[in-house]
This record gives sequence, structure tokens and C-alpha cells, in this order.
Amino acid sequence: MIENGHDNPTTRSPYLLAPLQLVLVGFFALATFSHSSASPESKNLVGKKLYEQFCAACHGPEGRGDGAAAIYLLPKPRDFSRGIFKLRSTPTGSLPTDEDLLSVLVRGMPGSGMPSFFFLSADERKDLVEYIKQFYVAERNRLFETDTMRWIPGIPVRVVKEPSVTAASLAEGKIWYEKLECFKCHGTGGKGDGPSAEGLKDMWGYTAPVRDFTRGDYKGGTSNKDLYLRFTTGMDGSPMPSYATGTIGDANRWKLVQYVQSLRAKTAAAPLPKDGLVTARRVETEIPSDNPAAPLWSKIAAVGLPLNDLWMKTGALRTAKVRAAYNDRQIAFLLEWDDPKADNSGFKISQFRDGAALQFALDTVEVFLGMGDSIAPVNIWHWKADWQVKAPAARHVASQYKNSDYDFYFFQSGEFQEPAFLTGQAAGNPFSDFSPPTPIEDLNAGGFGTVSAQEKSSQNVSGRGIWQEGKWKVVFVRSLESKDERDAGFTSGYSVPFAVAVWDGSSADRAAQKAVSNWYRLILERR
Repeated sequence: MIENGHDNPTTRSPYLLAPLQLVLVGFFALATFSHSSASPESKNLVGKKLYEQFCAACHGPEGRGDGAAAIYLLPKPRDFSRGIFKLRSTPTGSLPTDEDLLSVLVRGMPGSGMPSFFFLSADERKDLVEYIKQFYVAERNRLFETDTMRWIPGIPVRVVKEPSVTAASLAEGKIWYEKLECFKCHGTGGKGDGPSAEGLKDMWGYTAPVRDFTRGDYKGGTSNKDLYLRFTTGMDGSPMPSYATGTIGDANRWKLVQYVQSLRAKTAAAPLPKDGLVTARRVETEIPSDNPAAPLWSKIAAVGLPLNDLWMKTGALRTAKVRAAYNDRQIAFLLEWDDPKADNSGFKISQFRDGAALQFALDTVEVFLGMGDSIAPVNIWHWKADWQVKAPAARHVASQYKNSDYDFYFFQSGEFQEPAFLTGQAAGNPFSDFSPPTPIEDLNAGGFGTVSAQEKSSQNVSGRGIWQEGKWKVVFVRSLESKDERDAGFTSGYSVPFAVAVWDGSSADRAAQKAVSNWYRLILERR
């Protein structure tokens, strides 16, 4: 676990016990409370600052799940003011413990837009949890016109010892899978394709995608104990019910857990970065920017970066393998990920291209993962599969729409018109360039809607992608040093926060609909 070493003072102010009536507020009654404009009063300035920097863009300034990024996310961000949490060790309808909330901050919620905040110190995470809890407390105080409400977590459920996995226990687990009708939502093979899967809604009316058990990316963790808790406590606010002791005994619940775990696809995965660090290996040779299959990459071990779909979809869990290398003049990255179909034509309205990007913080500390903010911008290297299609004819209307007709200026000859009459080309819009010099665009962003390309003279990232046998390999190469303050800096002895994004054109990924990694840190191998 990485701790960033910040020596921030802890200003936690633990809540006292609350009046009994808070416990009596029913689960479904919570969902009917109306919004207010009141924000929680807090002396927790550290937690407030962290929330505003990392959480408000998704969860909203008042914790109601209505941040600017919410429109791009499925599942939707949690409304903290309701006090309804999916991932708990406590019974259905009760509040989670601090440990439950801290676990989510450390682990994130795999398969969703909720990233991990492992890079925050333990004290910072505690301050953040205390601040988040205040949204619920403030709402209860407003509803009951009092100032005595407090956060009272439920008592964690008992977790009995797990029995050994046997062929017989798996067979019995399958029987319980059928008896409890898990297949109606999750499908007979656990792929999330059961007859009731379509049209499921959560208690807020949003689409509730069904978990594909074969992917193995569970929001609350992948261990058997994690699944035991999900089956015992349910996932409040979602169609996933609780199978508490009255429904299925402890021993049988373990058998169900073991059977569901047996449905996971058996695939060999690249190792995760140890302590979140990815090392750029020192090489003495030139790093070719046009050959992702260059021999030097086979000598560098890959690490796997799990990707989370911002808009949840079915299908295999995406993981990007990354390798990094540098020499005296260059720094380079090789990204590799599975994709059954190459989508390198985005010229029709109905077509979407494959793509990948590297995002770097311009400082040595992690910033907001969603493209930074106005105070802490980011540098993005964006590879676009269709930009590698050099042949101008492939971009011509007639090549995409057979037997179509199109206008041209009678006083011009040749297949294409003069740039003066094509406003995009005349304005220097890179999307109107029929033959861009590189398929990678060097960008900067300071929050949503601020992505901008650096001018043509500053585009200093090159590379290329190749697709073979259901797999993309893309190489990104830049000079090791750059005098442009908008460019990421790489210095021996300092780690640089970076993240990865992947777009799958066949899944209609585009813009904010993509799969992203958490923040990791790149460090240059000592010379």
C-alpha cells in the first residue's frame, strides 16, 4: 500500500450515540426524503478539501450523487445524504461501519467508475470518511428539525468459518443457485444474461446492470468472505436481496459462494504493479516509434492494470498490460489489451473507433482522476485507431456510402477540394487532417469539457498501434525531456502519477464512455 507521507493533522470529531428514533427510520422511508440545499457544517477541513478535490465531481458538492460527472457513469454515484450503501458488513437497511467505508476508499469498486484512493494516507482517508458521513447526519437533522442526530452503524454480521471446497460442496452450491433463482438475473452460466436481467432498475429508477460472475470483478471485493457478506447483507438500493440466516443457513451460504466463484473465467493475468509502482526500464538502444513488436519489449516484463468501465457493460473484464522503457533521449510505453475486433474507421455516424490514452499528472501528487481540474491539470497522450488510416480515399464519402453523390466546386480538379473551401482544414482542426503525422494527439485538460490539443508545433508524441489475433499493441514515444510546461516531466528519482484509458468501438465507446484504470506511479529505473 502506498502512503503519500502527508503530515496532515487529523481533525476527526467522532459522533456520539443518537436518539433511538434514528434506528427506527425504515429503509424504504429513507428513499422518500426530499432534497435540501443545506450543506453539512464541519470542522473537518482536511476531509472537506479532499472531498472537493476528489469526490464532488461525481457525488456532487452536497453529496447527493449529482456531480458534473454523474451523467457519464453507470452505475450512478452514491447519494450520501440518503444513508443507503451497497457495500456493508452490517444488516440490510443499516448504516455501514467506518471500516466498511474505508475499505471502499482503499479498494475502489471494481467494474464501476469508483476508483481506489490508496494513494491517500490512512489519516486522510479517515478524515474523508468522517466528512462523507456528515451529509447523512445533516439530512436527518433537517428532516427531524433537530441537531442531535448522529451516525449509528449497524452491528456487523457474524461470519462463520468457511468449510473446505469439495466437488460435493460445489454441486450443492449449484443446487442453491437454482433454488434461490439466482439464474433469473445472473444466467445459468453466471454471465449476467438471465431472463430477468433486462429492465432491472435500482430504487432511484436507474438501470441496474446485472453482475457477470465470469468476470470476477466484484464491487465489494473478490475474496470468498466478500461474497459471503454480499449474500448475507444484500446490496441496499439495488435489486440484489439479502439471503440472511432465515433464507439459507451459514454452511449453505458458503457453498453458494464457492459455486459462484467457480464460474470465474480461468485466465492468466499479468501481475499487478507492486505497491502501485510501474518501473520504466533503462535501455541503451533506440526505441522505435512505429513498431510495437520491437524486440526490446519482449525483454521487459509487463504489469496488468485493471480497467473499470465508466458505463457498465457485459463481457470480459478489460485489463491493460503496460511496459515502459527509456534511454538518454526517449521515454516510451507499450500498451496491450484484448479486443476481438479492430475498429479503425470512425467516419460513419454509426461507427466508433478503438482508442487508448495515457494520462499524467503535471505534479508529483495524484489529482482528480477525471482529467484533473483547473488548479491541477493533466497531460494526455491519446492514440486513435482511425488516425492510422493514411489513405485519403478511406475518408471519402463515396468509399463509406456506396452509390452516394456529393458536391464539389466546379472550378477545382482532383479528388479533394482546396483547404480554403474546407473550413475544418483551413482552421487547422486535426480531425480534418486526412493524413495526420502521428496517430497520437498530445492534449491537456483541467476538468470536464476542457480537453484541448496542443498546437501542431508542440505535438511531440509519436507512436503506432497494431492489431493481431484479437489484441491491440500500441507504442507511445516522446523525448525524455520537454521544455513545454504543459508536458509531463520524467526525472530519475521522482515518481509520476499516471493512468490508462481504453475505448472499444464495437461497444460504442466514445468520449467519456470508456474503461479507465486507477492512478499508478511511474518511476525511472536508476542508471
